Formats: sequence, structure tokens, C-alpha cells
Amino acid sequence: ISDADLAALVTQLQSQITSLQASQQAFVKISDLNLFQFIR
Repeated sequence: ISDADLAALVTQLQSQITSLQASQQAFVKISDLNLFQFIR
């Protein structure tokens, strides 16, 4: 761990978090759309 580039690790983690958030938002939008269509 001491040899690891901390800046690179933080950047990679932030990228993964951003990807996760985007996936969650897409899932919510799809779920809302399907629920809305189901109600109609």
C-alpha cells in the first residue's frame, strides 16, 4: 500500500463512485417510467 500512488487511487475511486451514481440515476429514471406506464 505504501508504494501505491494515492492520487491515482483517489481518482480511480471517484471515477467508480461517479459511475455508480450514474447507474443509480438511470435505474431510477427507468423504474419511474415503467411505473408511470403501468399506472396509465
